[in-house]
Amino acid sequence: MTRGYGADMVAGRPIAKIAPALALFGSVLVVVGASLPWIQTGRVRRSAFTVVRVANEIGVFERSSERVAVLTLLAAPAVASLGLFLTSVGLRRIGSICYLGVGALGLAIGLFGLRFSSAGLPGPMVTAIGGGLAVIGSLASLLVTRSPRPNLEQRQQRGFSQTN
Repeated sequence: MTRGYGADMVAGRPIAKIAPALALFGSVLVVVGASLPWIQTGRVRRSAFTVVRVANEIGVFERSSERVAVLTLLAAPAVASLGLFLTSVGLRRIGSICYLGVGALGLAIGLFGLRFSSAGLPGPMVTAIGGGLAVIGSLASLLVTRSPRPNLEQRQQRGFSQTN
């Protein structure tokens, strides 16, 4: 029997190997970019994490939606690490969803930060580029990687007949 476009056909394509790596690289750039300087106050350069922490301490974030956005930024390194772990244990689709979240966040805050950042500081630009790469890589990974389907023997063991 000739095989069609199955999971093994897709897995042989270079994009199936490159897309998760691109998503990981983009997620790392988001975290690195958020750690780089975003604004300068006097002689002190502050990262996105520092700006968010200081703004939270002085009460800038009053609504719960604003607090959720802050917590999301602070959770980005953990979510990127979770995506790396899931991808490394073979759960590429779930790992790609983690990268997609980090990438979307990085793209949004990076583009927002470009408007308000001190001139010449690399943080927002690196974050926006990383977010874009993570979104592209994770979407490509999700579109190319198929979830494994059980073969006929596994389906019969689970109680499904060949006619189902």
